[in-house]
Amino acid sequence: MECRLIQSKAEWYLQGNLNPEEIAGFQHHLENCRTCAQFYSLYVIHEKHITVEKATGSSPFLSSRVMAAIEQQDCHGYHLERSLLFKAKPILVAASLLVAVFLGVMAGSLAGSPIQAAEAELFYLDDASLELVQYLNEE
Repeated sequence: MECRLIQSKAEWYLQGNLNPEEIAGFQHHLENCRTCAQFYSLYVIHEKHITVEKATGSSPFLSSRVMAAIEQQDCHGYHLERSLLFKAKPILVAASLLVAVFLGVMAGSLAGSPIQAAEAELFYLDDASLELVQYLNEE
């Protein structure tokens, strides 16, 4: 059997859900393949640990203490503080947007007037005064 197939059937083998031929092939492969034997031993350890964890129950006293602490926080105005922060959040977001827009406008105004830049570009584009048509006709 392949190692991949053995590793996929480890759960079935552990639960006893394989037929006798597959059990024999599984055991034979585990005897001959060290990697699969290590995998199976780790798998068994993990399954035992999970079984122990599933069997562990929670203390009813713990859950009652946790619920009492939650109710006590509710009575002391925890929701009031949270609701004030919740109401202040949109105001803070709006204020930060206003500051960002103001800083953007200020940065744009420091760069210079766009009208002055356009006039300078038009001056460089208007080269008709530099060349006379008469000189172009002479050859």
